Amino acid sequence: MQLTNSDDPRTKKGKTLLIYGLPGIGKTPFAAQFPKPLLLDCEAGIESIRTKGVEIATIERWSDVMQANVALNAIKDSKITLLGKELTVETVIVDTIGELGRTIMASALLAAGKETPKFDEWNLAIERTRATLRSLRNLKYKGLNVIFTAHEEYEKSDMTSTISC
Repeated sequence: MQLTNSDDPRTKKGKTLLIYGLPGIGKTPFAAQFPKPLLLDCEAGIESIRTKGVEIATIERWSDVMQANVALNAIKDSKITLLGKELTVETVIVDTIGELGRTIMASALLAAGKETPKFDEWNLAIERTRATLRSLRNLKYKGLNVIFTAHEEYEKSDMTSTISC
């Protein structure tokens, strides 16, 4: 058996958090208050962030997702290189997971030359989204805080007229 000190950096584990709510309620500005944040902006939500010290990486296509993910998984001493810039990061904010999924689907459609997804595009987008979210979630084992934001959405059943969140 080996005992380790809880302050030992080798045992440091970040936190994972999901913040959901209606659009415009303040999810992103709240998340930006965490230490040394990097915002993976999937929905052009940066107009809500004017906080000094927030690094922003715009995610517009699958290649942007992969580039950010590779850089974050290569983190050493809270330092990453992204878009040719060295950044100090302690918190990663994915804003929003819904838009991340839509960006991944749009890239799958573009690569297939289609406008409407078929079985193959759905499978590819779902697998890429799952793998990306899992990889980002696991950054907590590298000592990073990981915050996912999501929009609260309501759906009304046509059959039962019930509303669910």
